[in-house]
Amino acid sequence: MEASTALEVKRPSVCYANPAFLMRRPISELLALQEGERQLGLLIPAKRGKLDKRLYHTGLFKNVELLGYRALSIPVPFEWPIPMFSFFSAARKALREYDVVHAWAHFYPSTLILMFLSLFYPKTKIILTMDTLPGYSFKPGSVLTFLFKLFTWTAGRIIYWAPDTITLYGKALLPHARRSGINMQKVTVIPTGMLVHKLPARAKKGAHPSVLYVGLLNPRKRVQDILEVARRLPDARFLIAGDGLSRKQLERKAPGNVRFLGWRKDVLKLLSRADVFLFPSSAEGLPGVVMEAMLAGTPVVTTRIPCTTDLIRDKKEGFLCSVGDTTAMARAVQQALNNKRVAAAAKRRITTLYNWKKILPMYTQLYAR
Repeated sequence: MEASTALEVKRPSVCYANPAFLMRRPISELLALQEGERQLGLLIPAKRGKLDKRLYHTGLFKNVELLGYRALSIPVPFEWPIPMFSFFSAARKALREYDVVHAWAHFYPSTLILMFLSLFYPKTKIILTMDTLPGYSFKPGSVLTFLFKLFTWTAGRIIYWAPDTITLYGKALLPHARRSGINMQKVTVIPTGMLVHKLPARAKKGAHPSVLYVGLLNPRKRVQDILEVARRLPDARFLIAGDGLSRKQLERKAPGNVRFLGWRKDVLKLLSRADVFLFPSSAEGLPGVVMEAMLAGTPVVTTRIPCTTDLIRDKKEGFLCSVGDTTAMARAVQQALNNKRVAAAAKRRITTLYNWKKILPMYTQLYAR
């Protein structure tokens, strides 16, 4: 009689490298979805050497090893932490003790140093996820565009060479990745996913249609375009949830039908009450808040940029406009009002194509490969 032997296959351990102080939603959700199934770590900067667990959603995690390191926050219009010496010991620990190190975003100093250090740990698999390619998929002004391209063609050579695999959020990024010099044989497209949870019931329509924006208030998001659309549609109420460097300037210029809500924790409830979600940003990866709006059944008006063109087909799951074209945005907002067909198609697209149940196996197969 032959005895059958069951072989237990150990799932590879994974350490995620979050480059900024604020936790990226996909990393947070990947950790939560895999907790208990594999050894997990999180390499993340800390202001003044202290991890603020409220920012990192670590209350969700019980079995994730936090590899925190001290970093400085420099006064620039975007978050760009400068890692201190403690980063080297934390990064070496991740590279030494984990089978896979999965880093996000290539244009941070910590990512550059991590990729360089990884060359000394050839047994550790390195994955780099890129949601945008500054200087290529979007141009943030002539000076910054030049600096991003200079970075890409100097330090970027190490960042592109070191990973075993580079993942992009959408197919729209592929031509930009090729132009930036990435070895396309390393590239695979894996979008981020959404937790398809129970959403608040859709609220009844008010006397005046409401147009909602949720996000940072900074130049890249082009919230000033919302003010112009508001002037064109005086009968609608415009609600702006979020905060940032541009808030005071925007408040001074806002017409009377615009209300600033500040930071909000009830974003899903706001989305369920809005008639239209307006997102005029000039550069994104796969914007999570747009995906949440689609999932909530709120018609979306946004810009025709990578990777919103992967998420939305114009006039099918939402309405796409050119960056800065406030005339087209105002017209699209009117078309989006009470457009149940588009809202239903958007919700269906998220639940079928961008559900974590579909996306997570792509990552786990990548780790095991």
